[in-house]
Amino acid sequence: MLSWDASEGAVEYFACAQSMDGEAFYCENTAAYCIIEGLKCGGVYNFSVEASNGVCNSSFSPPLQAGAAPCPPTGVNVRMQKIDQGHWAMTSWDSVNCSDVEYQAKITGRIQNNPQSLMDVSSYWLPRKYFEFPMPCSTAYNLTVRSRNAAAVSGQPSAFSGVTVPCAPQNVQFTGDTDPAELSWNASVFATRYNVYNLSGGDRVELCSTTGLSCQLTNFDSDATGVTASNEEGESILNQDITGPAGARRRRDLQDSAHYASLDKDLKTPKVLNVKVSGLSLYVNWTSVMDATEYKVVIEEQQKDQQANQQPRVRIVEGNFYKENDLKPRTNYCIRLAAKNTVNQSEYSKPICRTTGVSS
Repeated sequence: MLSWDASEGAVEYFACAQSMDGEAFYCENTAAYCIIEGLKCGGVYNFSVEASNGVCNSSFSPPLQAGAAPCPPTGVNVRMQKIDQGHWAMTSWDSVNCSDVEYQAKITGRIQNNPQSLMDVSSYWLPRKYFEFPMPCSTAYNLTVRSRNAAAVSGQPSAFSGVTVPCAPQNVQFTGDTDPAELSWNASVFATRYNVYNLSGGDRVELCSTTGLSCQLTNFDSDATGVTASNEEGESILNQDITGPAGARRRRDLQDSAHYASLDKDLKTPKVLNVKVSGLSLYVNWTSVMDATEYKVVIEEQQKDQQANQQPRVRIVEGNFYKENDLKPRTNYCIRLAAKNTVNQSEYSKPICRTTGVSS
């Protein structure tokens, strides 16, 4: 939109935007503004206006040179990277040929490909050409990146679509004796292959790699076995929670029985090691809890208005760290967390509070 000071006696105005190669765009209005359509993103134009009293037209005003809105970035790319026990989307894109441009990346998706479990996360506006998002496993996502400058925000960008690393297979069970034994598991969303490892030597030794949901194993030891799911983006965390028939459990030693009974015991409360704030992001890490398969992270905004009813942010995390982005500036947040498995949940840790900065 182009605007100007009104001229005395004018009843109509005519505005012109001329590109550097001479192409002209026009608009007219009885008020002291109008919207010029058809401008190309990333272009530089000379803007001028003439006034009319219905009989005579003034000369055009001296041109004002300014740029149009920048174009959306191209070359958008995503690379999944495992950090500790979590996976991050490392996003990047090509720069836009305009000065003083900032970028914003946005990821929307379906967790476990479930239309009822949605994610919608945006970065702050930054001049850099990359951003990192912590991502849930087994998630289908769309990434879009916009640019902006003093003129306007870019138009609707095209989306980069992909899926994340699959979640670890669940309900891992064995049947038969230990030699041979058949190990089976539930399908993991977006998994294309499953791997079974022996862990007795400290390093992973592959016992089986399959696109199916079971493997035949000899000299099977459930305490030294783990299963992962994988796809082109990477490999899930290891699942060592393996159950078997009751008869097999009775033949196992006391250490094996304690392993299976541990799921029915109370989980310890995770100890928060560090809570840091950087701009509008909050990072927390904690001690791992034995027999926990995931952690519930609760982030609550501390509000001055006691009548307000702001719902806390609740996140389910597989690893022992988490980063929450896009918080409000100069706002106090308190974070607490609990350990979980398929049977139990621990008590929450004591809340630890931090105040966000002014901006990113």
